[in-house]
Amino acid sequence: MEQQPLQKMAADAELTSKQARNITALSFATALATPAVGLTREQVKAASDNFIAGLDKQASRHYKLVDMLKQHVEDRRRA
Repeated sequence: MEQQPLQKMAADAELTSKQARNITALSFATALATPAVGLTREQVKAASDNFIAGLDKQASRHYKLVDMLKQHVEDRRRA
């Protein structure tokens, strides 16, 4: 199974998931912060925070799925 870009980046750089999310969010915020866009610092921070929250929510769903699959495998082994 192919790793997601964020997971691959974390694995390649031996980073924790939180560190990888922070790097990704920083890149996202930096791209938004160009003068041509005209966003305030608060708007950039809000966008970055929303982006990180979305990643956390997605990761939570993945962990729940993995837990469900592990439980299913254990149940099948017991049967």
